[in-house]
Amino acid sequence: MQDALLTFKGINYRADIWLNGEQIANATYIVGSFRTFDIDVSQKIYSTDINTLALRIQRPSRNNDFPYKNPNIDLAFTYVDWAPYPPDANMGIWRAVELNFHDANIPQPLLRYIAVNTILKENNTEAELSVYFEANNYG
Repeated sequence: MQDALLTFKGINYRADIWLNGEQIANATYIVGSFRTFDIDVSQKIYSTDINTLALRIQRPSRNNDFPYKNPNIDLAFTYVDWAPYPPDANMGIWRAVELNFHDANIPQPLLRYIAVNTILKENNTEAELSVYFEANNYG
């Protein structure tokens, strides 16, 4: 038996997602330009037929206020003062979409979403590093 994981690596800005006519995620969960979203589709995907994936993508808010002034502002690719606002509001899929399979009977250790935060010390010869990641053991 195989598990299937559908991964969206970049959607700007919100999305409702359907697989084979069944909603598998909504815009309350799928929100943010710089996030990666994983959806377990093991029980939803057809192994012997054509699969259909549909997305309804919503643009970020057009409010040009700064997030520190209004916490309800969408932090996304939006307006910059030296470029006209694009007709599509920069909305859409902007990074890869992947469908990965793995054997459900074999543990799948996984490190992902790795990020390193660097803070230089005043003398610029030392730095404090913080490493962040998500660790999972599927299986």
